This record gives sequence, structure tokens and C-alpha cells, in this order.
Amino acid sequence: MANNLGISDYTVGGDYDSWGDKIIADLARLNKAAGDVLTITTATGTVTLTQDQSNNAVHRLTATLTGNVIVETLAGLSRYWIVRNATSGAFSVTYRVAGGVGASVSITQGRTAIVWSDGVDCSIFDLSTLSGLVTTAQITDANVTTAKLADAAVTTVKIADSNVTTAKLADAGVTTAKLADSNVTTAKIADSAVTTAKIADSNVTAAKLASGAALSNLATNSVTKAKLEQIASYRVLGNLTGSLANVDEVTVSNDPTMAAGSQTSLVTEYAARSLITSTAFSSALPAQTGNARKIPTTDGTNASWTFPAFDADIFRVRDNTDQTKQVAFAVSGVSTGTTRTLTIPNQSGTLALTSDLPQAGQRNFTATGTLPNGATVVLNSDGTVSTVTANNDTTGTATVFRSASTTWIASAALSATQVVVCYYDGTNSQAVIGTISGTSVSFGTAVTFRSGGGGYVSVCALSSTSFAVAYRDTGNQGNARIGSVSGTAITFPSAEVTFNPASTAFISIASLSSTAVIIAYQDTGNSSYGTAIIGTVSGTTITFGSEYVFRPLTTSNISVCALTSSTIVVANDASGAAGQCYAGTVSGTAITFGSLTTFDSTAAASYTSIVALTSTSFLVAWARGTTDGRAKIGTVSGTTVSFPGSDAVFNGNTGYVSATKLSATSVLVAYEDAGNSSYGTICIATISGSTITFGSEIVFRSATATYHAASALSSSYIFVGYRDGGNSNYGTGVVFQPAATNVANWIGITAAAIANGASGPVTILGGVNTSLSGLTTKATYYYANDGTLTTTVTSYKAGKALSSGSLLITGSAQ
Repeated sequence: MANNLGISDYTVGGDYDSWGDKIIADLARLNKAAGDVLTITTATGTVTLTQDQSNNAVHRLTATLTGNVIVETLAGLSRYWIVRNATSGAFSVTYRVAGGVGASVSITQGRTAIVWSDGVDCSIFDLSTLSGLVTTAQITDANVTTAKLADAAVTTVKIADSNVTTAKLADAGVTTAKLADSNVTTAKIADSAVTTAKIADSNVTAAKLASGAALSNLATNSVTKAKLEQIASYRVLGNLTGSLANVDEVTVSNDPTMAAGSQTSLVTEYAARSLITSTAFSSALPAQTGNARKIPTTDGTNASWTFPAFDADIFRVRDNTDQTKQVAFAVSGVSTGTTRTLTIPNQSGTLALTSDLPQAGQRNFTATGTLPNGATVVLNSDGTVSTVTANNDTTGTATVFRSASTTWIASAALSATQVVVCYYDGTNSQAVIGTISGTSVSFGTAVTFRSGGGGYVSVCALSSTSFAVAYRDTGNQGNARIGSVSGTAITFPSAEVTFNPASTAFISIASLSSTAVIIAYQDTGNSSYGTAIIGTVSGTTITFGSEYVFRPLTTSNISVCALTSSTIVVANDASGAAGQCYAGTVSGTAITFGSLTTFDSTAAASYTSIVALTSTSFLVAWARGTTDGRAKIGTVSGTTVSFPGSDAVFNGNTGYVSATKLSATSVLVAYEDAGNSSYGTICIATISGSTITFGSEIVFRSATATYHAASALSSSYIFVGYRDGGNSNYGTGVVFQPAATNVANWIGITAAAIANGASGPVTILGGVNTSLSGLTTKATYYYANDGTLTTTVTSYKAGKALSSGSLLITGSAQ
């Protein structure tokens, strides 16, 4: 294929077995090249011609266009096509070489053209107008005669202005008979074409200049000083009332022939047009020599030249239509004879007042809330600033949810404002919804899910409107049930289901997903082995798979958590001698456990409570025997558990431990402080890697508090349920809000008071705030949790005081 039509190359003796097919194909190509028609019906977009389509000699486009159409020819293909644009619709048809680098051509709708491509660029010859085919070089002068051009065929539309020149018009060809009056206008006669040589004196008569209206018909600026000076007598001007609007400059000299009446008439006309601010001159104007940039003025009798009157060192710009609107520019410190240059860049812009420009190290921000002067502000996600918000540890008012002796309390957060609490009141096992608002909690009506005996209650949330509760029934069997929530109302539409028909204790439940839970427990009916089972939830019904033993020895104080939907960790006490953990993987209802890992080999692990931190890490809290409360970080890889760090002690004599996750790096632990009158106490753990640091212990109930159930609704609000020994052992709930601050997001200090929604100055890093007071010069200042400045070292350095009222904001840079 070595040619533009794709014709095969033939060699002597070659292709003997296929030449017939090739000839047939080549004849088809030649047939297309000779005049075959390719119809293109594309309505919009790009059509890239194939080699076979390119062989067609004629292209016909017929679509109703919905967009511009581009026809791309093959790159490197040199040939021509006859193109008929028979499309409709207000869009274009363009030919170009594929790749769009070279020149393109457009074919007008309803036109036929020859399109040529040299493989890079496209060019066009419009057959409808012969555009591109016939040039002046191809038509000799001798071939164009008047006999060959009908009068009707020669029109102004067909003869461009540039083609009519004086060289092409013989003098004898231009006569008054051939020029209609309406065709001779000032716009068609150049100024240079009108000279005194062309206007005979006899043609300028008083009759022709008698009326000022004759000059008022002249275009603006067409009457110039040079033309008026050719008129010898100024008296003529005195009669040109109404025509001076077209006079752009007049030189009036001391001409003794200019009568006073003419002067008055001339100057009055100028004054009426605001060219001279006086009424009339009764004497001649003095000479202009030496009076550059001055204006004529009069004292009512004599005329003189003078500079315009301005205020000293003040320049004013006045509105064109309202002279009372002015902008004044004041010059200061410029001496006589001195020039100061103000350079304006070649761009548009807006002048700003220096009072509105921020200082170095200062920026304007929009305020959210009213900001006082000198306030530390934080940057919000929407780009506004607001004051630092902070709160101390806050415990809300305790609220009773069951006015009876209550044990085995468990809780689970359903949402940021709701918690479900399950418990045994000595007669029945019940559930109730708590609604949280700030640090207040209120409870709905309790609903019984198991009448008669009970105990070892554990609950987990499945969604914001459903939960699963596991418990021991009257016969000590392990049972479970699904609860549904609507507002503060609870229902249990389906019956309870037994997951262990034998005696069951130390029950702990955790959700794997909204449709699956894991329950770990002591199977007392099977030598008290540690056992686990998967429950599958469908609507309000739960079913169970097989039981799996994770520790074939006496196991107690069991707590389970889910790291993922397929990874779980169980913490437990091993025969009253050590604390151990097992990791397991879940597939359907099958569980595979790994080997045990000991987290405390010193003594029994009582009141174990485990909480997931990430998909591979957890925190376990427990009471070591009858002594201190401890916590430790564990990690999981497959079914292997490891404890890379050390224990962290949070209390010296601990019972009834319940841990809840605030974040991946923060956990709250609620417990009985047996060393402090068994008061209800909480402590927050901060986690860094495998290291735990506990904050101060906070008493939330100054009375005996046991059976703790802590559930975080968010990192800011935590519900704690407990048995209140100071109030008849009633089931009680309280909301705790940890101390918090957003001072870590500080951006600077306000340099002025800023109203809500207004923009104002904030001194930022590197700036000096001068709106403060009471500082100690040279002292280093820090931000307290509430944003106030203090010399007490905190984690947030502000800067250094330069004086009692100014602070250089450095942050941690110095």
C-alpha cells in the first residue's frame, strides 16, 4: 500500500496466488476515487475518515446538525474531495487533518466545494462562488470590456471601496451628471481634497454663506482654525449663530476691523457653550504669547489671560454633571519648582485607604460571634474566626432509672443523644432508654425483657433503633433477645432465644455488624470453660451457630470486643490466677481462636473490661486481685495477641471496672474506688503507641457506687450507669463531660473588637499586637485552655511581651 488510494503494489512474478482478489479490490478503490459518493449523516462531533472512506471522490453531508461537525482526513494523505454541505441547523462543518495541528476549512451550508489535503493542512475552493479558483491574475484587462458587463451586473456591492481609486477613474469619467447630490457628503470628501485651488472665488458668495445654518451642517471638528483663518473678515463670524459647536479652535487677534458687536456676538456664543465663563468682552483679547495653559477671563470691562484658580496644594477632580461632587488630592512637602511623579501600573485596581490596610503580621478575618479586643481566636473550618472555647470536667445531675435495688447494669450508646440501659432489679430483667441533652439525662418507661430471675446482663447496639441483650434466665441458661427502639419506647417483638442450655455466667456481648453479634461466656455446664458463639440477626429475630471453646479451663470475668466484623478479642481471668487474652477470626458463624496471651501473671484479673481502639489494637482494664486498677494496650495480628507495653495503674484499690472508647487515643474508665469509701470514680487514659498515661481521678458520686456501665456517646459526653449505694442501691445514670479546649487551633489575637459577621484585624504569627494591657515586659506568655494569656507554661506558646501593652506573637518559634 504505497499510494493515497491504497492501490496494491504489483511485482513481476509476485502475488501469483492472490492477484485476482487484489485487482478486484483495487478496481473498487478506483471506482470510489472516480466519483463514488460517501454520505455522512453525523449530527454532531468528529468523524475520522478511514482509508476506504477517504477513497470516495464525493462527500455529501445530510444531517440536521445538533452541534458542530468536524471531518478528519488521514494524516499524510494527499488528495482532494468534492464536498456538498446539505446539512441544516445552526452549526458548522469543518474539514481538517487528523490530529488538528494543521489548517482547517469550513464549508458553508448549501454550498459545494473542493477540499484539498496535503496530509497536514486543508484548503478549499468554493464551487458555488468560485472562491479560491479565479484570481485577478487569471483575467487579463483585455478580456474585461464594457460590452461583456451588463449595467445591472455592476453594483456597489460587487466593487470593493479599495478597488475604486483616482488612478482607475479618468477625469472625463467623473461628471456632475454621474454624481447625485445625495452621494456627495462630507464623509466621502477628504479634508485634503478640498483646497482653494479647487474652489474658485466666484463659487464662494455671500448668498452661500448668508446663513449660519450652512456651517452648522458641517461635521464636528471639520471647521478648524486653519480653515477659519482663510476667511479674511471676522465680521462673517458674527452672523454664524448656532454654528460654533463645530469650531474646535479660534485665534482672535487685535483686528481693528472687528467691530465690538462682532466681538460680543462671538464671545457670547462661546460663553453659552461654557467655553468662556463670562458674558462679553468690550475690548479685544490680549495676545496669547507667553500665556500657555492660561484661560481668558474678564473683570467686566477688560479681558486678560490667567491661570485657573485652585486651592493651594490641593487638586480637585469634579463630576462631569454634578460639580459639587469632588475628589481632592492634597500635596504635602513639595517645594516650588519640584516635580513628584506618581506612576500607575498598566492595570485596573481599587485604591485602598491606609487605615484599612492590615499591618505586617496582621490580617483581616470575618468573626463568628462578637469578638472583644485582645481576644485569642481560633480558625474555623469555614475560614472565620471565633473565641477559644473551653470547659472543665463537668458531671451532670444524677437521675434514677430504676427505683429499686439494681444489679448487673449494662449500657450501650445508640446515638449521640440516646443510650439503652439494661439491668436486673431483683425480680425482672428490664431495659430503658436514656435521652441525653448536654450533661443531663432523662429516662423513658422501662420494659421487661425477662420476668423472674436473671443476671450477668450485657447489651450491644446494632443500630440507632435496635440492640441485642444477652443474659441468664431463671434456670441459669444463657438467652438473648432483640429490642426495637422508637423514641423512648422499647419493644421486644420476638421471643428470647437460648444460646447455651446449660448454666451460664460472666456473659459479654459485642456487635460485629448490624446483623451479627458475638457472645463470650462461662459455660458452667461444661466445666466452666470459656466459650463463644455467633448470633445472626434478621429483623427482630436472632439465631445462633455452634459453640466454640476458647479456653478449656475454668474461665471467669469475661469481656469481649470486636476489632472488625471478622476479628474479635476476649479478655478473661484464668482460674483466679492470671489475666489472659485470646484473638479469634469469624467466618459466618464459625470462630477460629489463636493461642492465649497473658497480660497479668501476678494475680487474678477481676472486673475485666476490654475496648477496641483500632482494627489491630485494644485496651484492657482490670482490677488486680483485690488491689490496684490497671490497663494495658494489646495488638492483634491474625489470631496472635501481643502486649508490647507496660501496665498503667489508674487506682490503688479497684472494683467494678467499665471502660469505653472516646477516640483511638483516649479511653474513659469508670470504677469503684474501694480505697476512697467505694466512691464512684472515673479516669481518662491518653494513649500513645503502647503507652498509657492516666489523668487525675474524678469522683462523680460521693457514695458507694458499683456495677458501673460506661458508654461514650461522643468524645465529649459519656453516660455512666451505676448502682447508687448512697440512694437505696437504686439504678442511676449520670452524664460526664471531660475538660476540653480548642485552643490548639489558635490563629492569633484580635487587634480591635469585631462584631459578629464583620471583618476586623487579627494579629497573627510574626505580628505585634498593641491592644493588650498588664503584660510584663520581656516575659514569655502562653495560652491557657480558655485562650487567656498566662506566664504559666502550657503546650501552646503565644510569644514575648515587648511592653506592658504589646506582644510579639512567635508561637513555638522562640
